Amino acid sequence: MKAEALIALPVFNEAKHLPDVLMELLPYQGRTLFVNDGSTDSSSGLIRSSGYCVVDFPANQGLSAVYRAVFAYATANDYQSIIFLDSDGQHEISNIPAFEHLIQNNNMVCGNRFWNPDIVPEAKIASNLFAVLLHKEITGALLPDVACGFRAFRKTENWPKIGGSFGYEVIYNTLLSNCLSNDLPEFVRVKAIYDHQNEYFTRCEEVESLLVAMGRFDKKGVTSVLKAQFAAGSDLKIKLSGLDFHAVKRNGHYIFSTDDQKARQLFKDINKLS
Repeated sequence: MKAEALIALPVFNEAKHLPDVLMELLPYQGRTLFVNDGSTDSSSGLIRSSGYCVVDFPANQGLSAVYRAVFAYATANDYQSIIFLDSDGQHEISNIPAFEHLIQNNNMVCGNRFWNPDIVPEAKIASNLFAVLLHKEITGALLPDVACGFRAFRKTENWPKIGGSFGYEVIYNTLLSNCLSNDLPEFVRVKAIYDHQNEYFTRCEEVESLLVAMGRFDKKGVTSVLKAQFAAGSDLKIKLSGLDFHAVKRNGHYIFSTDDQKARQLFKDINKLS
């Protein structure tokens, strides 16, 4: 049984960012696993030539398949905890010790990108608060961030339930399985990196994954209206916790909006509670 956590990173065409990430991960090299999700660039070669362990998928299979591969590897190699982070440099390696410390006494630890909402672009505030409040409708738990990929898990009898997850669903299913068992995660403040000159959007597959995952446990029918709107290819409109959300569909993605001032204040209030 290994006391230290396995460090796991999904990879898909990240050759541009990998050299810096590989250098920063050197202190953890002996317990780091990359899962190459069908990259068509030189990602796999860069990882291997740097002496890291990598599992290669022959084609892109999505994040849920990556999680399954990591959980299987961790079980086979007797790890009792796992820390997931992205391979594009967005997640700071310096945060790993904080996750590793908290996961010793918690079953799940998540990154919190919205501890300072004033630095986050309006569309990202809206889309992520939409997910936060939808999650609250399903579980009753009001959390500061429900979609951050920087997260850790501790094995109890088994790893978190993934079920029939496909693609991004695993991000929500792992969280839902804990929260519905009244096992809320701890949070680590992580840096939110955004270029305010960019237009930020949410891909359709990400929205669909959220709605499918939440819909499995939705006893109130909240997601039914949203799923019907999504299936019709129309904009998304709903009121959650007194806030009106509107997501305009454009070229295969959605741009979310809501009352920005109220949304930022709500994030601040949530962070006071967490």
